[in-house]
Amino acid sequence: MFWYSIRRLNLFVITLLILTFVGYSLVRLDPTSLWANEPMLTGWFDYLGRLAQLDFGLTKAGVPITEELASVLPATLELCFAAFTISVFIGIPAGTIAGMRKGKWLDNVISFSSMVGYAAPLFWIALLMIMYFSLNYQWFPVAGRYDLLYEIDHVTGFALIDASCLMARTAKKRCKALLSI
Repeated sequence: MFWYSIRRLNLFVITLLILTFVGYSLVRLDPTSLWANEPMLTGWFDYLGRLAQLDFGLTKAGVPITEELASVLPATLELCFAAFTISVFIGIPAGTIAGMRKGKWLDNVISFSSMVGYAAPLFWIALLMIMYFSLNYQWFPVAGRYDLLYEIDHVTGFALIDASCLMARTAKKRCKALLSI
């Protein structure tokens, strides 16, 4: 098991180095890039050093990319948490049922639906689900993270926490208004 883990770690490092080399080569194609006039290997090592320090450079507008990443990180974490929760509460029971009913019609239905889920493009499924749940049930906004009807202060960047804080403040104001009557 130890040697298997070492081999997998080596494959990870090699793959990461190849991907950074490909990324560096693509960045060099832009004539206005910082790396366009650098020698190939020394420039790549400098590129790796900057990546290790989390210096990803600037956007075309001059904003550091780390700031851009920090602004979308809460939404990404919320999406990952929601996907993980759904997969735990739907995927594990469905897989268990399919394993218990091996060869039966329920196993075939679950296996077929999971293969359809793997085969279909995720962006297409996501668009269909957004349309279905936002237009039919009004559970989610049609576009963006927030419904345009509500004024939500972006305190933490996490939509669930910010909306909960807004609900708590609204409930507190209502309680004060009721107590003053």
